[in-house]
Amino acid sequence: MGPSDGVPLPYVTDEAHAALANYSQGEIVDVRNLPVICPWPPKFDQTPLRKRFTTWLSRAAPPSVPPAYPAPDGSVVISQTCDIAQRDRLTVQLAPLVRLSGSDASEARINRRPRFVPLPNVDDDLFVDLQSIATIHKNGLFDVAHRAGVNGTKEGRKLAQAVGRRFTRFPFPDDLHPWLRPLEKVLQTKATRPSTPEGTALASVLELRIEAKGKWEDPPPYILTVLIVVEQGVLPYGRHDDEVPEEPARLTALLRDDERLLKITAGQIAEELITAKSAPERYYLWLALGEAWAAQCSLKPGESESVRTAVDSIDGEVVSADDLTMDRWWGSEALDLDHLSAPRPR
Repeated sequence: MGPSDGVPLPYVTDEAHAALANYSQGEIVDVRNLPVICPWPPKFDQTPLRKRFTTWLSRAAPPSVPPAYPAPDGSVVISQTCDIAQRDRLTVQLAPLVRLSGSDASEARINRRPRFVPLPNVDDDLFVDLQSIATIHKNGLFDVAHRAGVNGTKEGRKLAQAVGRRFTRFPFPDDLHPWLRPLEKVLQTKATRPSTPEGTALASVLELRIEAKGKWEDPPPYILTVLIVVEQGVLPYGRHDDEVPEEPARLTALLRDDERLLKITAGQIAEELITAKSAPERYYLWLALGEAWAAQCSLKPGESESVRTAVDSIDGEVVSADDLTMDRWWGSEALDLDHLSAPRPR
């Protein structure tokens, strides 16, 4: 009987059910090889399968077992805690821990690479790699060494959100990628140059979201808005404030030319933001910074006609997290570095 004959999965044993009772999402397990579906090896012996399988999980895979993705630093349970606890859920999903360095690690730490998720209870350079997920029967884990990967509800929720985000990212139309790629530099600044003026400003930015006027299903050209969502309290004024002071004349002269176009760079605006004293100055500098970041979305020469005609305009808008309405949140899509360029795992 071969693997394609539909052999039913065994029930979860009493020992396995008891052992996994204290597991939660984020549990670190001593599983060093994760099975990968490939052409079935012709000499695979199914008789001693269970014993060989549990041995194979924590040791180097011998040639006669299915191919595996190596996880020398162990694996992490990414199944939801409720699914781990319920006995009628026969399997759990595991993802390997991988080591990253340099900008890859920095970007992953601030959640700019949804493929890689930071975990509190591991080395600083270890991340959960959500690209390589394997399904393991619970019976194979009952005697495997394990420990908690997160501490408490707050860290658990953060992990759950990060795992969910990997599978809910919006597929931006291909012709938009060249337009949005300049924002990669903005996102990377927070990770790679946090002490610069722009990096300092970005520390207050929760995420960038892309909003299209109308519906994403509508044909191009798109009218886009880059929503720069900042932490509550960063903007001195919000949408519920009845009166917002006018932009100070000194600031207008610094920022804009006679046609009210920005005449200084995002970096220069961020420098002014660091030393700004008054609430009106901080407010209008933040608005100008969002405008400057969006203005970087321009094309390089040589793009195809379909790319050149994909966008009508791109504006920037800075909005406080507590002012972002649910309607705008649902109508926009988060932007991260995995949208714009391929990650570089080590």
